[in-house]
Amino acid sequence: MGLHHLATDVSGLDGFVQRWATNARNLAAGVSLEPFDNTILDRSQLTHSGRPPNAERMAELDRQVRYIKLLDAAPQPPLADFKMPATSEVLFASQVQDRGSQSHGFSVI
Repeated sequence: MGLHHLATDVSGLDGFVQRWATNARNLAAGVSLEPFDNTILDRSQLTHSGRPPNAERMAELDRQVRYIKLLDAAPQPPLADFKMPATSEVLFASQVQDRGSQSHGFSVI
């Protein structure tokens, strides 16, 4: 399973996998699932219901809100001799110590 970093961060992925594991464990054991909290679907904080801000307000927000400016142009391709560094499938090494065959950092308890 893979999720793009634009869809979630590692904490969101961890929450998703933990919920999935808990539900799978409960279903396998014949235990009912925990009730779903519908309040997490409330998107009202993400929806602007008033008039759009004017140029003065946008300038004020620009001064107050820290952000990372996107690139003005596409990045240049890597040099011809570029070698991708080694990667690891383990996110947090402390989570996999003393777990034997469970080497992926996740476990179903």
